[in-house]
Amino acid sequence: MIKLYSIVFCLLFLSQQVFASSEVNTLIEQGKYDEAIKVAVNQEQNHYLATLVKKAQALNLANHAVWLTLGHYKKNIFSQHLSQVDSQDFFLAHDGKSNPEKELEATLAAFFSTKKLEPNKLSIQCRFVARFYWLNQQLNFSQQYLKKEACNDFNMFLEILAPEKLTVVFPSTHPNSPSSMFGHTLLRIDKIGQTDQTKMLNYSINYAALIDPNVSPFSYSILGLSGGFPGKFSIVPYYTKLREYAQMENRDVWEYTLNIPQKQIEFILMHTYELAPSYFDYYFFTENCSYHLLSLLDVSFPENRLTDHFKSWTIPIETIRLLRKKNLISEVKYNPSHARTIQAKQKQMSAADIALTAKTFNEGLADNKHAIKSLSEDKQIQILDLLNDYHRYKKLKNSEHSATKLNKQERQVLLMRSKIKKTSKSLIIEAPSIQPDLGHSSSKIAIGAMQKTGTREALSLRWRPAYHDLLDPSAGFVTNASLEFFNLNLNYDIEKSNLKVENFTALEIISLEPRDDFFSDISWRLLTGWKNQSELDLKNVSYLEGGAGLSYSLTDSKHSIAYSFLSGSLEYSNDFKKNWRIAPELRLGIVSEFVSRWRIHAYVKSLKGMFTDNSQVNVFVMQQSLAISKNLSLRISAQQGYKEKLRWNEFSAELHYYY
Repeated sequence: MIKLYSIVFCLLFLSQQVFASSEVNTLIEQGKYDEAIKVAVNQEQNHYLATLVKKAQALNLANHAVWLTLGHYKKNIFSQHLSQVDSQDFFLAHDGKSNPEKELEATLAAFFSTKKLEPNKLSIQCRFVARFYWLNQQLNFSQQYLKKEACNDFNMFLEILAPEKLTVVFPSTHPNSPSSMFGHTLLRIDKIGQTDQTKMLNYSINYAALIDPNVSPFSYSILGLSGGFPGKFSIVPYYTKLREYAQMENRDVWEYTLNIPQKQIEFILMHTYELAPSYFDYYFFTENCSYHLLSLLDVSFPENRLTDHFKSWTIPIETIRLLRKKNLISEVKYNPSHARTIQAKQKQMSAADIALTAKTFNEGLADNKHAIKSLSEDKQIQILDLLNDYHRYKKLKNSEHSATKLNKQERQVLLMRSKIKKTSKSLIIEAPSIQPDLGHSSSKIAIGAMQKTGTREALSLRWRPAYHDLLDPSAGFVTNASLEFFNLNLNYDIEKSNLKVENFTALEIISLEPRDDFFSDISWRLLTGWKNQSELDLKNVSYLEGGAGLSYSLTDSKHSIAYSFLSGSLEYSNDFKKNWRIAPELRLGIVSEFVSRWRIHAYVKSLKGMFTDNSQVNVFVMQQSLAISKNLSLRISAQQGYKEKLRWNEFSAELHYYY
């Protein structure tokens, strides 16, 4: 009788176990992970999930650096964790964005389900492969109770990539593209056994904002600054990105190979795979392309995350500097842009041959064939090779798609070239002596003294968070562009002990693209801010100024450029007759570095008020800057201005420190 009672008791006990286990599994399959955890923990002898949750709590895994990095958790101003991922599909707990502990427990519960879920119709194990890999390392999952799925899609993904190394690719700054004016970074996945020739076939990881091509410039600016665009990771063939940057946008491309162990690279790719369906809110100055590429690398450095070094803004070249500082760069390579290749070929030719090449491109080969054939074979080769390069350049620049089909002109050029049985001379384009990340730092502070006609001597103090102007040391930077934002200029009256804001430039962009027989870019400038003009007795002037013009190189490089701009400004101040005025402006100038480290910017401008203020102002400005070292320069400026019977002079000397 006792044995019978024992058997009945055991059967009842087992039935409770089965019922409880069944209830947990049902809740898991329904995606009710929080409820499943409660049931499992309350009856912990009945489900393996309870064991895992208890063990994770004992090990405090929810606060482990790796888990916080996988979830992109950062502490807010209230010292509370909040994930930077903004896509809800990335979280399994209802409050997973702000609660790493609940998200970890929900993840453990979800691992028991094989149900395929949106957005990529994968089970949780196969969607969050990095989470499963790391949690398995910490908790040593029992295959008896939690079977590991095959995840064939991910295995194929990893097999195709065949990763051995990671290379950070930095297309240089491009002021004519608002989204890339600071430069850009992406990650190339280098295959085992690749060569310089086969690396083009590798894949790259790119993070970018998803922007409607029809969005207006105003909306673009507002949404870009406020996180109004979703930012997503994508994995694309490297040659498509190289074509975009080096051939279509005329940007030199630098490659920084990282010395990260292969096992860590695989973990980075696991995390990339699980992030691909999700998105972040994209911010141009903070959570941008370079910031979130570092956030991928962070899983290899969870105790000292790379992204923790960027609190206020993230400039792509500064992320490269950080990688070098961390000794993570093992090799650097340079790839010249298509435009630079064309310019290098031009330097090997006479002015007459360049003119004949341009004439042939514009008029066609048929009308100029005899003129070309009258030259030596070497000159014919130079002209035909340059023609071929320029035809391809124009086709790529004007097409969003791969321009593989030859047009009539290209076929004629190649046919004529094929009849000359002589190989082209090899073209060697030397990399700039200074790599972009070895140039001056992006932020700067300047202190100096100034004197204006009719005013006391004053000390000047400037602060600029980023990035580069025409007079900053040119090493490592393009010499024909300026990009600054939040430039603050303070003056301190020594006699009165009075500190005041002289001006504040919210944004200034100058692009001086030299024109020649082949390149016909338009130069332009844009700036907006607030200023005081004591010499004109104007206070609190808010302004928006911009214009377009032409630039030409005075030498065979971009070290000396002459430019002209036709601009206009809209200004607002209580000192104007109707509080505002419109003023067209003509500006002529030269930017030069005839001697290394010594830069000169001289210009004359003439502006005429319209509608509410008909006064005319003429100003001549002469600025010089001497680079004392990479992060230190001396700047001397002088100007003379005229307005009707009023004349004034200004002189200043400043020491600029970059940090």
